[in-house]
Order: sequence, then structure tokens, then C-alpha cells
Amino acid sequence: MAIRRRRESEAQFGQILQALQELPAEKVTEVLDFVQYLQKRYAGARPIDDSESWSEEDIRDFAAASFAYAQATIWAEEDADE
Repeated sequence: MAIRRRRESEAQFGQILQALQELPAEKVTEVLDFVQYLQKRYAGARPIDDSESWSEEDIRDFAAASFAYAQATIWAEEDADE
């Protein structure tokens, strides 16, 4: 999955570079300004981990969310029936 995404990204980089070469200089400056805006907007955003494996944190988060869901739905219905 990660390899395919990397290849897609590399292909997109190539397309972007080719398109930039065909633009007038002032338009390249506008593109650079937009890219810098995106960098500022998404600065600090963690990249998405598209690996297939679960970290310990993922497992803890899933267990906590499952428990909270069970409390709010399944067990709450059982308590209401009593």
C-alpha cells in the first residue's frame, strides 16, 4: 500500500514539475505562494499512517472506544430493562 502511494506521489510530482515548466514566471510565483499557504495551514498535521499494522496506541484507542460504545449502548439497554 505504501509503495503504491509513493509511486503515485512521484508520478504527481512529475506532473506538477512538467506543468510548472509550461507556466509563465509570474504564475509559478503564484503556485509557490499557494504551496506555502498550504504548508502553513497544515503545519504540524501528522501524516496519515497507511501501514497495515496496528500500534500499541491504536489498540488501546480501539479498546477504549469499544468499551465506551458498549457502555453507552449495550449495557445501557440492559440497565434500562431491569
